[in-house]
Amino acid sequence: KSKVFPNPASTELILELPTEELINVQLIDMSGSIHSAAGIKEGNLWKINVEHLRNGNYILSAETSNGVLQQKVIIE
Repeated sequence: KSKVFPNPASTELILELPTEELINVQLIDMSGSIHSAAGIKEGNLWKINVEHLRNGNYILSAETSNGVLQQKVIIE
């Protein structure tokens, strides 16, 4: 099962994808603005830098080889 942690986050989010490949990841703020997110792969983990984002609630949208994962995340 895919996981996103820590939540809340301040510097980076970690996206764990045990069996899927990551195709694209975006963070969407509550006003609908899309923020691109680059990830660094380490095994089955993707580390996503979120230091540049303002504090608040976001939706992490990750397109994977098995579909789309969406999860609410908090940046503090």
